[in-house]
Amino acid sequence: MFLGISLTDLFRNTHIAKKQTGKSQLAQIKEIVRCRRGPGKVSAKEYFDYRLFELNPSQHHTFAGVWAKGVVYQAQDPQWCGIGNDKLLAYAFLKTFGLPIPVTKAVYESRRYYPGVALISTVEDMEDWLRQKDNYPFFSKPSAGAFGMGSCCGVSWNEKTDSIVTVTGEEIPVKTFALDNWNKHLGGLIFQDVIEPDPALVRLFGRRVATARIITMAAEGETRVHRAAFRIPVGKNFTDNFNLGTGGNGFAEIDIETGTLGDMYEGLGLTLRRTQTHLDTGERITGFQLPHWNEALDIVKLGQQALFGLPILGWDIAFTVNGPVVVEFNTHPGYALLQATGRGLMDDVFLQYFPMDPVENRKRYQHIIIGTGSWRRR
Repeated sequence: MFLGISLTDLFRNTHIAKKQTGKSQLAQIKEIVRCRRGPGKVSAKEYFDYRLFELNPSQHHTFAGVWAKGVVYQAQDPQWCGIGNDKLLAYAFLKTFGLPIPVTKAVYESRRYYPGVALISTVEDMEDWLRQKDNYPFFSKPSAGAFGMGSCCGVSWNEKTDSIVTVTGEEIPVKTFALDNWNKHLGGLIFQDVIEPDPALVRLFGRRVATARIITMAAEGETRVHRAAFRIPVGKNFTDNFNLGTGGNGFAEIDIETGTLGDMYEGLGLTLRRTQTHLDTGERITGFQLPHWNEALDIVKLGQQALFGLPILGWDIAFTVNGPVVVEFNTHPGYALLQATGRGLMDDVFLQYFPMDPVENRKRYQHIIIGTGSWRRR
């Protein structure tokens, strides 16, 4: 579909946008067509998601849409992507370079090995592990998962009901959990210690882990932090995943120089709301300075240098009682979170690192054709 949206939704959204800004529906449709044909291949849905109808059309070319993802990340070596796409492998890599990572306590998969942790290879062994009170609290997630799907935060074992008590108060029978996760997840299920947030963040968000998404770029011996945003859990959510604004969580821009948060946003596009205080705690978000920010920048820059074959990365950093921790890194990070406040990802600085011309990219990042098919060389 050229526009990426139904005609019904298109006309409904242009009508709402007209009410909000006064821009005519015809003018919006003309802009949508230009955006879809432009370098960022922005769809009609993304035109509204990023509220491009509010911006000067001269800014539209800096925004990237999902149809441009292959172009935006064309410098990534597919051989290296496997490291980031498997969390257990990523942790082993980061640990080798001395970067701080969450403590892994167990892996539930019959075919994997990871040094120094419990390797659980049968349903019965998983049940036994879950019935040991010393293994709580834990946070579990699929090694190859995304968007927080399949994750669980267990705080205790209810011996009477033989159930896992989760952070939200839900009870999951041990047998059900073990069976449901047996060989379900590619790469297995990882169990980690629960991250303890820095006290300053606990005051703002409660004891939920909120992370910074930091985009780093590398070219010709230079490493740069390009953009950063902070993901903020809201309501009953125990993870901070944004999920294109559908999960109910919020976000704020981060000033890269100071680590200071801007206003908090919730939702996306036509429903985007802006506030200066957290929706649950009432604490002020705007102007809050993240602890140990410079240390976090040093960590992601070192990580970017270590991952030679991936010259652009998205890092998820938690700010804990012991300092910044790398929760994970993303080889093809989504950019909705970073563009939702009206700044396109593909600005002039980005294009200096990653030209949109594939030929120019291959000259700069020659590693992307090593060991790959001839189609990559065309």
